[in-house]
Amino acid sequence: MRRLVLLLLLVVGCTACGDDIQFADPPTREPAQRAVHDPHAGMRAAGPAETPAGAEGEAGEDPFADPEEEDATPETGEAAGPRIYYEGTIELPEGFQLPSSYAVFVSAYVPGGRVPALTRRYEKPSFPLHFQLTDKNAPFGAAPWDKEYTIGVIFSERGDVLPGGGKYSKTLHDKTLPPGTKDIVLRIKD
Repeated sequence: MRRLVLLLLLVVGCTACGDDIQFADPPTREPAQRAVHDPHAGMRAAGPAETPAGAEGEAGEDPFADPEEEDATPETGEAAGPRIYYEGTIELPEGFQLPSSYAVFVSAYVPGGRVPALTRRYEKPSFPLHFQLTDKNAPFGAAPWDKEYTIGVIFSERGDVLPGGGKYSKTLHDKTLPPGTKDIVLRIKD
């Protein structure tokens, strides 16, 4: 009986510890293509037969150009700027005393959400403050255009989004708004 149990354990142990039997070739992965950073990309040496960019009236790339500005579209010649989701004005209530330093955050939230889909920080702006939320203000990638958002404004004396010391006020618009809405007016709560 003991030999039969040992033989059975030996058979089970050998089959359990062996390699898995595969009747098909395993799937193969394509090697991931990595983006290689070339610090000299876009540079070219001006040889005797070449004219440097910008010479003789030639328009070269401006190394000091604002990256926020988009190039003109070749079809229309018009500037293809950022897509504007929301535009409006932030107002202060009567008698609101501005501290010596502060920041204003304008954000668009998914209804019921805590993290903004779009947000923009204004450091010590003057009031009334004209604001725009564009696709460049999406901290976590592009915000869907087909969703409605709740627009909110945070006034923070510390310059931080979270409440802390000093004046802090968070005001939300009373209803959700579709992207493309203009003339939004929000009044900071005192």
